[in-house]
Amino acid sequence: MLRILILEDSPLDAELVGARLSEGEIGCELVRVQSRDAFAAALEEGGVDLILADYVLPGFDGLSALSLAKELCPSVPFIFVSGTLGEEVAIETLKSGATDYVLKHRLERLLPAVRRAMREAEERWERERALQNLEKRLLGAKEEERRRVAYEVHDGLAQVALAAHQNLQAFARRYAPETEQGRRELDRILGQVRSTVSDTRRVIANLRPTALDDLGLAAAIALEVERLSEEGYHVACEEHLGDERLPREMELALFRVAQEALTNIRKHADTKWLKIELRRLDGEVYLAVRDFGHGFDPAALEMLGGKPGERIGFAGMRERVGMLGGDLEIQSRAEAGTFVAAIIPLIRTA
Repeated sequence: MLRILILEDSPLDAELVGARLSEGEIGCELVRVQSRDAFAAALEEGGVDLILADYVLPGFDGLSALSLAKELCPSVPFIFVSGTLGEEVAIETLKSGATDYVLKHRLERLLPAVRRAMREAEERWERERALQNLEKRLLGAKEEERRRVAYEVHDGLAQVALAAHQNLQAFARRYAPETEQGRRELDRILGQVRSTVSDTRRVIANLRPTALDDLGLAAAIALEVERLSEEGYHVACEEHLGDERLPREMELALFRVAQEALTNIRKHADTKWLKIELRRLDGEVYLAVRDFGHGFDPAALEMLGGKPGERIGFAGMRERVGMLGGDLEIQSRAEAGTFVAAIIPLIRTA
């Protein structure tokens, strides 16, 4: 059954609209409001499938109602049902985002308009769902490729680098250089190989951390904190996830958000102080990464085509979190640091 919100100050006109819908056998629940506050409250409550609105109301007007609807529930069809609506005004409403308009003295047009609006909304929803499914498949393929490359690097380059380091150590013990210059040169070569081994391990961890697959999100975050500490960062980490593993997709999304946020801190924050918080709340999981660096100006990002508060990499975070029905919050202010938080609803798997 459709839930139709009707913005109408005339009870009689609302009854006529309801009667016309009943004649067309459109099962619906009509909720009538007649003020801006009541209209906004109904939109914020949610669950509205269609909006029918008069254009002229006491203390409120149709275009303002349309603007409010587009802000609070942009996917809900909006049809004007008005007694007077000139051609110029009608065109303006459609340009502003109205789905259609029906004159009250021509209510025979209401049923076709409603059916068309709902059909288009359904088709739009199907397209969006197909696009989301495609994005999930592409993201899954990307993660699978990361996993494959990580294993290849681990079994190939990492093993070669480790063997070279061990062989050099054995060589140094057996054939120790007799001169100070020779010892310094050997130490330099050993340091380069150690650095290669360390860099290779870091690449593998960034591609696909084995701790995430084997032990879960908390262990993977703890490993990131350990690496940060080794790099000289001071990390306050609060983790309250409990013993039960999260769904795999959720763990992966939250880890990538944390990873990207930490990468931004390394590159841009110019601080060694940060805080990571990971909690299982009532029906959702919360991750927050805060740094105490110089932050950035959201207006500068808008000039590069991003949303306010976003820089390169944040769009990927938002996409991952959004595909799981979650929200991503990004706050930053020049000289006051950056705060990134993700909240994802917890869907239990069988």
